[in-house]
Amino acid sequence: TCLERGHARGLTIHSGSWHLEYGRGAVATTLPFAMVDTLLVSLEFESVRRSTVEFTKLVRRRRK
Repeated sequence: TCLERGHARGLTIHSGSWHLEYGRGAVATTLPFAMVDTLLVSLEFESVRRSTVEFTKLVRRRRK
């Protein structure tokens, strides 16, 4: 849905559902921006911790 400039739209995510976001660029370079946003806006420290652990595991597995 295209919105006019200066307008916003909310999103409700119900329990048990998924939300996917589209982004472009290398994950390694965009991940810090997503983490900072999560920390400063929603204060979901556990989510950032889990994401960091999972990303680190994937990077280490890829290098082997």
